[in-house]
Amino acid sequence: MASIARVVDATASDAQTLSELVFAAAPAMLTELFGAGDSGIVKQFLADGFRHPNGQFGYANHRVVRSGSDTIAVACGWHDTLPKNFDSATVSHIHEFFGFERSIAILERNRLISHWIRPPESHEYAIGHLSVAPEHQRQGIAKLLLSDCVKAAQALNKPQIILDVETDNHAAIGCYQSFGFTSLPVASGSPYVRLVFSLAAS
Repeated sequence: MASIARVVDATASDAQTLSELVFAAAPAMLTELFGAGDSGIVKQFLADGFRHPNGQFGYANHRVVRSGSDTIAVACGWHDTLPKNFDSATVSHIHEFFGFERSIAILERNRLISHWIRPPESHEYAIGHLSVAPEHQRQGIAKLLLSDCVKAAQALNKPQIILDVETDNHAAIGCYQSFGFTSLPVASGSPYVRLVFSLAAS
């Protein structure tokens, strides 16, 4: 890992890079949810969202790793208390980008995915969208981001960190386990595995 790599808040200027990185974190799920099979439209939707601060795909909810002037990794964190405008900004962005009819279909698909991915409880800090550019993987960048998330969880007095990963993403699962995450039993039919990290173990 280059010594100049640092974790900072994302900005609107990161929008295009963030769209590529976040898509790479969960391509199957994001394509199914937003693209109905079209990955190109998903990346356009993400890039459009990251030009604005608020909502699930707003830049203000994400931290990035910069190496020099390059943005090389991203992650976001959330917990049981979201900003008041989080949901409304997310839904508004979906509606403005896709239109009414497609938005309804997306929200229904999201409801089905939510069956497998539950939101964080009061004692949990959830990590999402963690992704490192391919040319910077295996250099300690993911560990740098995870350590930043640990600090955020500690500041919020959350004793447990959770994240969900597609079950076939073995490289990501191995990365998280090497950091200290343990996996919970996978529910029958679930395409995701939940990993848990106890701050008491950090």
